[in-house]
Amino acid sequence: MKRRDFWEVIEASRQGAEGRFPLQLKRLYHRLRTMSLDEVASFERHFGDLQDEADSDELRTVANELGGGCGDDSWSDFTSWLISMGQGAYEAVIDEPEHLRGFAAESEDIEFEEFQHVAGWVENDLTPGVDDHQKPRESGPEAVTVRKVAQLALAG
Repeated sequence: MKRRDFWEVIEASRQGAEGRFPLQLKRLYHRLRTMSLDEVASFERHFGDLQDEADSDELRTVANELGGGCGDDSWSDFTSWLISMGQGAYEAVIDEPEHLRGFAAESEDIEFEEFQHVAGWVENDLTPGVDDHQKPRESGPEAVTVRKVAQLALAG
């Protein structure tokens, strides 16, 4: 998958979601389920690369001022949201971090933790012979399976 293809998948997940995170999450999940395991892995690599490329002191400062935080987890959740906003928003904010203020004003939240995990959920679902209890677990108080997290997120 080329980066252009990655962004097309993100844009398709946004269509009709109108900023509703659960709907965008569901649309991305279903879109990735139609792809091969190699394509899903490539999507996940692009996602991680874009999160890494977003890392700058300037952007961290603006995100922190807006409540996105700068700790590792909150930064990851913030960059996940930024990617979920699409290529135009992502590139505008990377080029000029102050543009984040405008995009943030149009969104109910600037963190979208679940979005960064969708490719992993799909990879787990497409991996034959691996029972739920053997799959990686999310951290946190409940330590539920990845599949259960996906089911909960997609039910909303």
